[in-house]
Amino acid sequence: MESVEKLEWDSEFFGISIARLRSVGQPIAALSTQLRALKRQDYRLVYWLSPTLELPSDRELTELGGVLVDLRATYSRECVQASGGEIAHNSKVEALERVIVTPALRSLALQAGVYSRFRKDPRIGRNNFEALYTRWIESSVSGDFADAVFVARSSGVEVAMITVRCRERIGSIGLFAVDPSQQKQGLGAELLNAALEYFCLHGCDIAEVVTQLENRAACRLYEHCGYSLKKVERVYHFWL
Repeated sequence: MESVEKLEWDSEFFGISIARLRSVGQPIAALSTQLRALKRQDYRLVYWLSPTLELPSDRELTELGGVLVDLRATYSRECVQASGGEIAHNSKVEALERVIVTPALRSLALQAGVYSRFRKDPRIGRNNFEALYTRWIESSVSGDFADAVFVARSSGVEVAMITVRCRERIGSIGLFAVDPSQQKQGLGAELLNAALEYFCLHGCDIAEVVTQLENRAACRLYEHCGYSLKKVERVYHFWL
């Protein structure tokens, strides 16, 4: 069967009823039946997630009307406390203290979503994508979506940032971006180190981050910083 979850936040934000399905091995006919049932319940968009090796095939899902929008890669590593118990990061990296979203932070948030399924799905639209990631950084800075935000600045302007959250001893990375002009200078690794130290200092056992398999640069950086690939899921959007 398919595990169904109504997504209240997504539904409110986009103004349509949205659900998420997680596959547990159901054949294509059952998925088709489930989608028809959700349509009768006035759902208009369904996110479908499945392990990459699990049936149905991509061809069958496409024929059913699904659009492959992401190969969702989850990376994780153990939290290891640095000696001395202090955040051992580059002096350019600091915790954001002001509850202000600058234009530079908004730009970094949009960059964090370049490979996002919300950017890749043409029916979402550029305006909705930008509004979504703007809301994400605003809610992270305010403390609703994140417990802390770390940034690096150049000439007083944010050029890199990472948002972090701790729940049930798991530390999660949300938005993460380095301005193209500042890449290949080690800032990404420094931000990840600051995030890891934050998780360790706040009692987390595991650090976790979700990215897109297509974002090879991010995947390489996570692996370089000690993260291991735990799972990859296909993500389809079904518009009903």
